[in-house]
Amino acid sequence: MGAILKYITTHYFSKYLSFSYLGTAIVNIISCLLMGLILGFSINKINLPQEVKLFLTFDFLGGLTTFSTFGFEVYHLIREVNTYLGILYLGLECIFCLIFTYLGYQIGKI
Repeated sequence: MGAILKYITTHYFSKYLSFSYLGTAIVNIISCLLMGLILGFSINKINLPQEVKLFLTFDFLGGLTTFSTFGFEVYHLIREVNTYLGILYLGLECIFCLIFTYLGYQIGKI
């Protein structure tokens, strides 16, 4: 399920955005937000069964995230396009993913 949603989302954003790698970044950031929400909610509100947490986090979000694609894109940008752009992309996506994981967790606690 997550992999299908990843394909649809990255394809859509890559088609309509001038910087094609933003599709990957958006999918990863949304996945981090969802991970934080699921964990914040399940830890602080409802004790979800372990099987449900594993399905949502590892199976669904694991299929949705695109870390290997992200790694390739950073490598390609640094090697083939612009070193500074590749480093900027790497740093910004990592920072935004951490921020959105934190935000999701905080929202899940409410």
